[in-house]
Amino acid sequence: MVRLRIMMRSLLSRALPLCLCGMTTAANAISATLPTQSLSISVTDMVWDSSRSRFWATVGNAPLWANSIVLINPDSGAVEDSIAADSAPVHLTVSLDGQYLYVGFDGAGIVRRYHLPGHTSDQEIALGNDPTNFPYRANALAVLPGQPASVLVARATVNYQDTSADGSLVVYDDGKPRTVVAQGPAQALIVLPSGGILASGGGIMSSLNADATGVSITQSKPGFPIQRVRAFAGGRYITDDRGYVFDSSSGITIGLVALASGTRRCLTAMDPAGSSVLAASTD
Repeated sequence: MVRLRIMMRSLLSRALPLCLCGMTTAANAISATLPTQSLSISVTDMVWDSSRSRFWATVGNAPLWANSIVLINPDSGAVEDSIAADSAPVHLTVSLDGQYLYVGFDGAGIVRRYHLPGHTSDQEIALGNDPTNFPYRANALAVLPGQPASVLVARATVNYQDTSADGSLVVYDDGKPRTVVAQGPAQALIVLPSGGILASGGGIMSSLNADATGVSITQSKPGFPIQRVRAFAGGRYITDDRGYVFDSSSGITIGLVALASGTRRCLTAMDPAGSSVLAASTD
């Protein structure tokens, strides 16, 4: 059983260069300001829904909420809603307006779209196979800015490693793929406040351009963390599974969530003001 702790933390103002992402300096820890909420729930991935001020989280084969997508209130720690699925959901993303929830199902090689607040899928995207006939899965998802019906999918096969920068990036409009496909990092997708999109993986961060024809890579930079990352506050702030918080606009590390001993993973989201971070850790 994985215990999900939801904590509100205040960020310290001290900043360090992004290249020091492996630091463990106590001075950069994030101090607790609110009580911890604990849930006995096994979470695969989660995303912050700013339109509802709630977490959406995926639950696989687990004793509670098995094969479902749950809506968690971070203040009470309660599961307020759930969407049942016929297999284990994995990665997910939600449109900024809260209209669509996109969820990847690795076993079926598909992405399903849920038209919220309904509980049924109104669209299913088959991801197909790679050139060697291995089935793709959705390794990361991102809704295009201002286009809730368009989702960028970082496709990868079961052989994909997070240390690799060789994935397949495709934009789907209401389930239909755009023509131009990019090969690049497929570990995480980040939508920036400017509307730009970043793809992360293999220690590389690539800038993407999405237009009517598809998606292309405009620039790539080495030296970013290879742990799975996610973004919040309009894409300005980025965190990874170790609890580090980065500012994508300035390229610096602004804090580290103070994790309990034995913590294996830290899923995070930040308030729009960028003054505090919600951290859900697993042990």
